[in-house]
Amino acid sequence: MKNEEAMIRCSHIKKIYNKDKPNQLEALSDVTFSVEPGELVAVMGKSGCGKSTLLHILGCLDTLDGGEYQLNGKKMEAARDREMARIRNEQIGIVLQDFALVEEFTAMENVLLPLDFSAKKIHGKKALALEALKKVEMEEYAGQVTGTMSGGQKQRVAIARAIVNSPAVLLADEPTGALDTATSEGIMDLFEKLNRSGMTIVVVTHDPQVALRCGRTFEMKDGRMWEAAAVRTDSAPG
Repeated sequence: MKNEEAMIRCSHIKKIYNKDKPNQLEALSDVTFSVEPGELVAVMGKSGCGKSTLLHILGCLDTLDGGEYQLNGKKMEAARDREMARIRNEQIGIVLQDFALVEEFTAMENVLLPLDFSAKKIHGKKALALEALKKVEMEEYAGQVTGTMSGGQKQRVAIARAIVNSPAVLLADEPTGALDTATSEGIMDLFEKLNRSGMTIVVVTHDPQVALRCGRTFEMKDGRMWEAAAVRTDSAPG
């Protein structure tokens, strides 16, 4: 692993909730790992192990209490709130288990949201949104209200929304957790397809079958992290 080329580099990350209170909880303890551009990586562990907390830090949704996080060579802990918001919008795509769509909006309207909230002027927004829907094989549903869709369709729209800004990294938090086995496999097929196109993807999961579809797997327990033994190599970059 060539850390100087890492898309994501975490060094001795620590996260503490309710600091200096009786119910203080150290959610992350000395987490160190890196992800190179073009990798498809799984972070695996049981509920409460700290993996979602880590994803929130990677997604610039939460701050850290110790250590260093670099995204594409930039130290995130040094970024101001406005800059963090811009980085979240332009460089990070996030996919959640519960989809987090506006159910009254169409697929197109949902995918347009990151473009509408962008600080920079973007031309051809609808064309970009339609292209993102095409990448997840949902372009024919562009005008359909997402509240009427199946779970798998909703997750595909959520992925389209996450990639519409061509982010540097895609973060997925239990993206198959609410889906049946066949639909889950379809979503992982899609992640592999996006990864083959060059996208860097980190998938947080408790499902060993999802981890098997990734190039590398990190395991977490009680806020600590280590790299698991290699299980496959065919999804590695290049």
